[in-house]
Amino acid sequence: MLRITNQQLLQFQQLHQTRHSAAAARLQQQVSSGERLHRPSDDPSAQAMILGQQSTIDRLDARIGSIESLRAQLNHSYQSVLDAQQVLTQAKSLAIEGRQETDPDAIEVIAKEVDGLLGQLQAIANRSHDGAALFGGTNLSSEPFVFDATGRLAEYRGSDVNGLAPLTGEPPVLQHRSGVDVFAPAELAGGIGDAFDLLATLRDDLRNAAGVPGDVRDAALGQRLDDLDAMSGHLLEVVGEESVTLRGLDAVQERSEQLLLDARTRLGELQDVDYATALVELQATQLQQQLSLATAVRMFDVSILNFLS
Repeated sequence: MLRITNQQLLQFQQLHQTRHSAAAARLQQQVSSGERLHRPSDDPSAQAMILGQQSTIDRLDARIGSIESLRAQLNHSYQSVLDAQQVLTQAKSLAIEGRQETDPDAIEVIAKEVDGLLGQLQAIANRSHDGAALFGGTNLSSEPFVFDATGRLAEYRGSDVNGLAPLTGEPPVLQHRSGVDVFAPAELAGGIGDAFDLLATLRDDLRNAAGVPGDVRDAALGQRLDDLDAMSGHLLEVVGEESVTLRGLDAVQERSEQLLLDARTRLGELQDVDYATALVELQATQLQQQLSLATAVRMFDVSILNFLS
């Protein structure tokens, strides 16, 4: 028959007290800190899930940051193309006014205004954002357009290839447009050339630099009006494409932010303590400690009467 000595009972009692004390200390730490886990050993499987959720959160944070940076660049590009289109709209108004004007001095004033618009268009074409040319294609390091003394395009130093931005899980986003595609589109190259030559030619036609008869000058200005309409329409198409890209980015960011919210919620569920449950468990553990101590007192409460009996 198995006999349990008082020494063994004491060891069992001490073991139970140690376990209850450790559990109570752990629960008290959870309640005071608000965190369920303080070391991997508290719950290894939950710790693994926490690390996975944190990795997901870091990835989504980086993704959203990339989207916001990309949107900022695209907003600058969108606004710049829109500004260029507005320059051409103003140039058209001046062309109409100059075509009807007969006073040489007034015509010269209009021609100078067109020359000023040409300067604005040149500045727009060489805009940059965060040190990267907006319209240099894959070549971002320098101003893509170089102009001669007449304001016409002398050299394009950018790339003919559009710069694409990768976005995990999504099609690449057109980030840096080729300046050729924007200001010298191939579909208009046969008649117009590029937007800069168009304004320079308009300026010269207003001044009748070629010294042609009035009807020939009038016909030339009429052609410039048609060319301005065509180039302006092309720029509006680019603005529309940029707008579609921006709306697509908004949708991607909205999805990413929802996923991030879900991941943070899940992480909170894994990390944060359930106060109601923790308090109930703490009270139960403390009660077990008290009962265990009371039992030990009864077990080892031996007096001389026990031996006499």
